[in-house]
Amino acid sequence: MRLKYRILWFEDEAEFVEKITPQIREYLLEDLGLELEVNPQQNGADLDNLIKHGDYDLIVTDLNLDDGQTGKNLIDRIRGDEVLTEVLLYSGNGEEIKKVINETPGLERVSFAVGRDALPDRLRRIIALTVRKVQDVTNVRGLVIAEAIDLEDKMLEIITQYFRALEDDTEKDGFIKKHLEGTDEYFQKQMKEISSFSAPQILEFVDRACGEMFSKYVALNRLLDATRKKLDSSKPDDKTKIVLLDKLKGELKKMNDEVINLRNDLAHVKEEKDGHGQSVLKNTKRGREIVFSNDTYIGIRKSLRYHAANLTEIAKHFQ
Repeated sequence: MRLKYRILWFEDEAEFVEKITPQIREYLLEDLGLELEVNPQQNGADLDNLIKHGDYDLIVTDLNLDDGQTGKNLIDRIRGDEVLTEVLLYSGNGEEIKKVINETPGLERVSFAVGRDALPDRLRRIIALTVRKVQDVTNVRGLVIAEAIDLEDKMLEIITQYFRALEDDTEKDGFIKKHLEGTDEYFQKQMKEISSFSAPQILEFVDRACGEMFSKYVALNRLLDATRKKLDSSKPDDKTKIVLLDKLKGELKKMNDEVINLRNDLAHVKEEKDGHGQSVLKNTKRGREIVFSNDTYIGIRKSLRYHAANLTEIAKHFQ
């Protein structure tokens, strides 16, 4: 799931899916902190390939499809392939749904909805259920680590892009020296190495010099500062850019607490249960507790998405 909720949707009226999708997208973004990705299909012709190569969080299907198949047929094939993804079967005909339930009692992880008007609310309920099933301390650790790696890659791409655009080798050399001087002892020990580097070697060194997430974060802040200093606030266009860069840097600073420190906290914690059965993570190094609730998980997902979007905006200034 990570930060995207993926739905495989079988419906022969494409307009109906297009009508419902914005409501579900808004719910996922605002209430659960997830992006929506819908793969609409008019029938089950490509079902085997879809479930073999797709990693879906929910499969939604109308009971009657345009190829003569039914949603029930699709469910039988899906379960026959031992795919246990949650399924929502719907129809405007309540009697048909009752018939499916009566003829196949105990369908595993299959929910039902009667009436198309009721479908959006039913979808929200099923989505909330599936999200909560994978929402625990172990999964949030994996989510934060995976997304943090993606953010690191984005930062490194921006830093590398900046250096490739620089024509002044002295400026490259000076920036790296300043960066190393301002980081931890590990990088300071490497300062001697760059004294004999050629310009291409300096570029290759960027990846190693900014090898940890915090170091990339610090380097990116310095790049924003360096870019800002080159602008003239007396010029209208430059003044506009300065305001935007200041805003982007202000948002970037939040990444330290909301992503980097969070990842570090999750790496050194012990899980316990409090008196209400909630997961409590005790960080043995920092001596603090992090209580995880549904709101905590939603906040983490929203934060990760936001910082990914902010880095995308920052990257535009180094293209």
